[in-house]
Amino acid sequence: MLEDMIWRVISLEKRDGYFNTALDEAMINLVSGKEAPPTLVFTEWRPTVSVGRAQSVELDVDEDACRKYGAAVVRRQSGGQAVYVDEGYVVMSLIGQRKFFPTSLDGLRESISVTLANVLQEYGVPCRFY
Repeated sequence: MLEDMIWRVISLEKRDGYFNTALDEAMINLVSGKEAPPTLVFTEWRPTVSVGRAQSVELDVDEDACRKYGAAVVRRQSGGQAVYVDEGYVVMSLIGQRKFFPTSLDGLRESISVTLANVLQEYGVPCRFY
């Protein structure tokens, strides 16, 4: 179970979307190659639109608005829709080998939530999963 494992926790100050996306990709490669332990990364972002791997930037992102407001546009390895993040957002990336994650959606939600609650408690945030 995820919550029973020892996790490396990385917490970074605000960075641009290019750095944060590259960090996620590097951590995915290191963890999947067994060169690093399972890792929980907390990042803060400067204005960025993060686009899923299968999305079309041309169709799904107003690039003129991004340039006007200084928002970077990055493509992440994971799927999903475009997400806008900026100051005040903290993004969590939970990176581990697939074999450590439950296969059922309910089990995955619970395991991730318990793991996150345990880490937040270590930082003095009172929380629990129920």
